[in-house]
Amino acid sequence: YQGQIIGSLTGTLSAVTPSITARRVLGENIRRAGVTFFNDSAAAAYLKFGSGSFTTGSYSVKLADQATLYFDQLVYVGEVWAIWNTGITTGSMMITEFENP
Repeated sequence: YQGQIIGSLTGTLSAVTPSITARRVLGENIRRAGVTFFNDSAAAAYLKFGSGSFTTGSYSVKLADQATLYFDQLVYVGEVWAIWNTGITTGSMMITEFENP
């Protein structure tokens, strides 16, 4: 049942402050069943699904300011990295990760 939300779940919330340097926002988790990213900042955030640093010129998805990205069935359980396109200091990337029991 990998990648499907089944049974009772755990929801883990975290917040990551914006940065113009790449930072890991979600670690590898083989029990991950879903995840929500909310970019609660005034600048676009770029997400990379994969390990290691990256730039705004090479990314998996661009998340506009005040936008939400939601995966309710997830097969990717690896690291997620983020970088913002400006040096803002307000707001956060609000993340909720759901896990299978």
